[in-house]
Amino acid sequence: MAPPLPSGYRREVSIGYPATVGRISAEDGSLAASGYAVEYGGVFIFDRIVTEAAHRRRGLGGAMMAALASRQQSNAAQRVLVATADGRALYSTLDWTVPSPNSKVTIGAGEA
Repeated sequence: MAPPLPSGYRREVSIGYPATVGRISAEDGSLAASGYAVEYGGVFIFDRIVTEAAHRRRGLGGAMMAALASRQQSNAAQRVLVATADGRALYSTLDWTVPSPNSKVTIGAGEA
């Protein structure tokens, strides 16, 4: 269950194909936080979890993660995510661990 939001914020989570999309809006309707998740092949993947700078330190990132997680279909699915250095601070407060650092990969058009 996702925790309650601070006063003035509204959460929307919709399940589409293939991803679950979450948005938290501020009182004025502007985007405060967002994120995506997809479940496939025994893995539940969180992606692009973002809290806009003006709305940080209010619990919105954790609330977004919980809202997306509540849509997981299989209890057996392993949860994974890829985080930036900034994101790692949030995830560590939610008891996530870093089993392996990642590398950036750029895939370009191949030559014939």
